[in-house]
Amino acid sequence: MFSLSEILNRETPTINILDIGAMLEGVPRYNKIYESGKSKLTLIEPNKEEAQRLREKYGKDVTI
Repeated sequence: MFSLSEILNRETPTINILDIGAMLEGVPRYNKIYESGKSKLTLIEPNKEEAQRLREKYGKDVTI
């Protein structure tokens, strides 16, 4: 498997991820990209309890 920086032959750009209905149900599909430090994560979750769980998981690194 190739990394995006190898395919582009340059530094990987920051990827903006928007998750609408971000309730935690297992491991998010974007988790690997987020953990690489090459993304900005914005989560939208109307359920207050679920939004709090997201804050506890991701801390100040994301916009909720």
